[in-house]
Amino acid sequence: MMNPKTWPKRHARGHLPHAKSRKNDMQSMSFMFTRDLKQGIMPSRYGRETPDYKVELKNKDKALDKRLTTLLDVSRSPVNNLSEGVSEFIETCTMYMSYWGEVVFEILRDEKSGEAEKFDSLPPKTVKKILWQYIQFIPKQDIADDGKRFIRVPSEHIWRITMPSELGGVRKHRKMIRRLNELSNTTPQFTFEGLDFGSKDGFEFDYHHMSRDIAIEQCTHRFGTIPSFGQLKHTMEYYFIANRLQSALAKALLREHIVKELNALMARLDIDNELVVSGIPTAKDIRVIAEELQQGKVSFADALDRAKPLL
Repeated sequence: MMNPKTWPKRHARGHLPHAKSRKNDMQSMSFMFTRDLKQGIMPSRYGRETPDYKVELKNKDKALDKRLTTLLDVSRSPVNNLSEGVSEFIETCTMYMSYWGEVVFEILRDEKSGEAEKFDSLPPKTVKKILWQYIQFIPKQDIADDGKRFIRVPSEHIWRITMPSELGGVRKHRKMIRRLNELSNTTPQFTFEGLDFGSKDGFEFDYHHMSRDIAIEQCTHRFGTIPSFGQLKHTMEYYFIANRLQSALAKALLREHIVKELNALMARLDIDNELVVSGIPTAKDIRVIAEELQQGKVSFADALDRAKPLL
């Protein structure tokens, strides 16, 4: 992993958001959703469920393989090859995107050659595109000693990956997170105002909890059931399995979207090659399993087994 002290010159400014600038901290349901989304999106380097998993260049190039392994190293875990590098990169992107619906990197370039050397993730929601350029807005609480609140970042130094439209895009995703925060409150505030906990007013805890659970399922319908949330009460097993497959589909779609964006960036950097990921279920594979399940051609156990790497 590259030492930050030796990184190329930055244009944007890294900072840890001040408590006052964090308006929407994660609550229980949104926390579980964001934590679970990246689980299984890529195979574990220690797992045995996907022995055929690999990432390779369409046109084999050892020098480029090594360069990309270094370039994609944005996590705290050291990576040894391109497969591990891509896996860690996708998991890191998924972590950011699960919270904010997007991830923004500054492409740190060599000052002489202009060649990309490192990706530096930027604080969420601080970089905006205005006309043909990007501006980083520094919250008042996080202004450095120089007093700058607005920093211009050349467009060629910015790389933005957003939540795919099939999964809601940026705005709908952030709206979903806000709604999950609201639904995290298990008990209405008015029930604490009296010793009867709202029973005199006809309040029923069981009915309230069931209604809240249904609202959470509706909120996350693009991503299926939150794995940590478990099976919704009073539902059939088919519904539970179908929702697990929807969760697997969302992960496959997100993974393939990030790989597509990686390949687009390589073209933007004048790298005439492509990354090819194989050995793990694709979105097409999951759709086939879901259709076979609906038609009764596959058992519940077989359906989960075929999608297992993503669950």
